[in-house]
Amino acid sequence: MNHLNDPIRLTLRDVENDTNLKAYCGPTAIAAVTGLPLSFVLDACRTARDGEDWPEKHLHPPRIKGIGIAVIARAMRILGYAGRWVEVCDRPTLAAWLETRTPEERRRPCIVNVTRHVVAVAGYMFADTFTKGQVVEVDEAPRRRKRVERVFFITGRVAPGTVVSKHPAQIADEKRAQQRDRSRGYREFAKFARSLGATWEKERGDDSLTIHFSDGRCLTVTHWLLPDDWFGATHQVEAFLSSPTPDPLLFSGDGVGWSAMTV
Repeated sequence: MNHLNDPIRLTLRDVENDTNLKAYCGPTAIAAVTGLPLSFVLDACRTARDGEDWPEKHLHPPRIKGIGIAVIARAMRILGYAGRWVEVCDRPTLAAWLETRTPEERRRPCIVNVTRHVVAVAGYMFADTFTKGQVVEVDEAPRRRKRVERVFFITGRVAPGTVVSKHPAQIADEKRAQQRDRSRGYREFAKFARSLGATWEKERGDDSLTIHFSDGRCLTVTHWLLPDDWFGATHQVEAFLSSPTPDPLLFSGDGVGWSAMTV
């Protein structure tokens, strides 16, 4: 498909929320203008905000909530829409702005940034989160007293960029790999503790180990980050055993969230 020759649709489309997520105003406005399903729009926003490598940075797709005007512009361009933000200096109400638009502005679909919110407008059609993504007449638009701060006018079609997605199968594979690493870490710690003649109790749900040594000393090691990842515990135990007078209250570990307390 030659997106450069695609006409700009002069109407809005009801937003298709094909996710189980709450639709926030930025993605809702983009979906209403482009007619694309919300899941694809959310991935476009993630790509615009976090880069094309966002699936490698996050196990689960990050939430898209309050996105700035720069992210909206980048996401629209990724989806094949060129445009520009125009400041509205006198900050009219939405109702007043709708009435005073020029004929050219009425002909172009746009995303309007009102007070702490964005909406989609095309001709005499309106959509936002307060209409639940459904297209209504501008006379029925809710919160028409909000002040218009700037408007993103669509100027043409451009070649779309790459929208990067993360599929459920990829998430499941990464979770399994992470769980294998955590279990391997715990097995390595258990081997280390047995070599010292120590016994231990893993506190269910508390991510902590209570380690008992043959000389009667006891050490509680707590991990604040990931369950079953006990690599740092070996450093805590070594520090505890190497100090003739360990801190009776607390000492820090390897800098990644470990703490240990003598008992």
